[in-house]
Amino acid sequence: LLPDEPAASNFVGYGHVYRAIKRVYPDSYTLANILPPAGFNTESLDNIQLTEEQIAEFANTTASKRLTAWKIYITSFLEETQIDYLMYDQYPATSNGMHDLYVRGLQVAAQVCKEKGVQLNFVAQTMTLNDTRLIDAPTAAWINNMLVGLGVQTIGYFTYFERDCTDVETYSYGSSFVNHFGEKTKLYDIMQKIMADNQKFAPTVLSFKFNASN
Repeated sequence: LLPDEPAASNFVGYGHVYRAIKRVYPDSYTLANILPPAGFNTESLDNIQLTEEQIAEFANTTASKRLTAWKIYITSFLEETQIDYLMYDQYPATSNGMHDLYVRGLQVAAQVCKEKGVQLNFVAQTMTLNDTRLIDAPTAAWINNMLVGLGVQTIGYFTYFERDCTDVETYSYGSSFVNHFGEKTKLYDIMQKIMADNQKFAPTVLSFKFNASN
C-alpha cells in the first residue's frame, strides 16, 4: 500500500517507489489509492492552476473548476507514475441522494482511463457522506449499476462498524457487512444479492467497453 490519497506534488516520487517495487516483485499488486473528486481532504485539488480554456470544458456544470482540476490531477497521476490502473474511493451517497461529483467524477475518470488504456477501479464507502444515513438496498444497487455502466471492473467496498467507545475511528450509525461479533448484517445480505446478480451477467457485461463521451 502506497501512501493514501497523494497530492499532485508527490506523483514523481510515488512513481519511483511503484516502479521499484515492480522491478523486484513484478507480479505483486501494489495498492495506489488517489484523491476522489470530492469529499474529505480534497481541498488540495483547488490549488491546481487552471486556465479559462480548461475550465470551459465543463462550463455547463456547477462544479466546472473541480472537475477540470480532477481531470488534470488523474491525468498527471497516470502519466507521471506510469501505474497501469486508476483507483480511488468515495462516499457516493449524501443525506438525501447522490453526490453530483460522484457521477461526473466517474465519467471523467472513465474517459481518461479509456484514453490512457488503463483499468478503472473503485472503492465505494458504505456510509453516506457526513454520516447521516445508512445505505439501503436501492442506493446500493444504484451505486453498483453506475460503476458497472461506466466500465469499472474491480469494485471494492469500505464499511464501518457501529461506534465503539474504545475505537474513535468508527462511525456512529454503522454500515458494516458484519458487526463486532462477526455476525452478518442486513447490508451483507443486500450486497450478496447484488454481487450474485453481477456474476450472472458478468459474461455479457464484461464484454462491453465504456464508450467515453463528454
